[in-house]
Amino acid sequence: MKSRDRFAIKCFFFSDLGLEARLELMENRLMLCRARDKSFPEKPLPEDFYQVVVSNRHLDVLKSEINWVQQRLVLDINN
Repeated sequence: MKSRDRFAIKCFFFSDLGLEARLELMENRLMLCRARDKSFPEKPLPEDFYQVVVSNRHLDVLKSEINWVQQRLVLDINN
């Protein structure tokens, strides 16, 4: 099971967690996503068109997840 899947499963139970536990899980996920994002440009893009498309899609999903987690952190901290 991939870390994104594990995190998604944990999200289903976030309302059962206290604020500190929720924030810790989201901060850890954000740190992991940012590390992946930083390492992404270091890898050379494949020459195959479909590999490039999939790589770009992966990067889009990763950036979207970073934005989502950042928004959730702000909302949870302010509530």
